[in-house]
Amino acid sequence: MASEPTQHAVEPDAGVQGRPVVLTAEGLQALIDAVAAAGYQVIGPTLRDGAIVYDRIAGTADLPAGWTDVQAPGRYSLQRRSDNALFGYTVGPHAWKRFLHPPIETIWKARRDEHGAMTLAPLPEELPRYAFLGVR
Repeated sequence: MASEPTQHAVEPDAGVQGRPVVLTAEGLQALIDAVAAAGYQVIGPTLRDGAIVYDRIAGTADLPAGWTDVQAPGRYSLQRRSDNALFGYTVGPHAWKRFLHPPIETIWKARRDEHGAMTLAPLPEELPRYAFLGVR
């Protein structure tokens, strides 16, 4: 017999005990804050340009609360939901691929000094670290 989900902002033993856990909005915000503080760019669903798209988010206020997408062949539109679900949508028109395999990547840079001589400029070695929220 399945038990009712427990609603807590944080419940460290939930996975060990095998009980389902519902994360509160405050708990989700705390998780986003902790991941960002650890140096990750949090990427999640957000509303922009009449669509639910994946982009950088700072918190739960950026999520598409109460919105869903309606899709049909050749059609995409947004519609209000009867609840305030944060992840109540199917799949938006954009993919995670643009973060993992960017369409444009700088492979080298050069600088010209005051005498016109060019030298290669070092690129930053650190790649962005992403944390994806709401992956389907």
